[in-house]
Amino acid sequence: MKYTFLVLAGLCISALTYAQTTDLNAGKTKLKVTLSKDSLSAVYNNQPVYVSNIQSLDSLIKKIADPHLEVEFESINAMPEKNRSVKEVLKKCQCHIISRSLQKREFN
Repeated sequence: MKYTFLVLAGLCISALTYAQTTDLNAGKTKLKVTLSKDSLSAVYNNQPVYVSNIQSLDSLIKKIADPHLEVEFESINAMPEKNRSVKEVLKKCQCHIISRSLQKREFN
């Protein structure tokens, strides 16, 4: 009888703990855009999306149209003109944008 009570108490406690855990990222839509010297890529909700140019990125953002969209933009050795134009496209969506620029040196 004592062991039955302990097992039931353990099950109740584990059920309560499991019910109280929440995923902080639940319900958030994420888009990661990476611009490098010669390519542009995007990942939407952990799924790669084919983006060949800035116009296709613009149409992708229009298709998503989520007010809770979080955009992470990473620029690696990109030309300043391309960097600026991608940022302008991302500003159109009026969403939260995290931006990083990296300049990696190439050694010969």
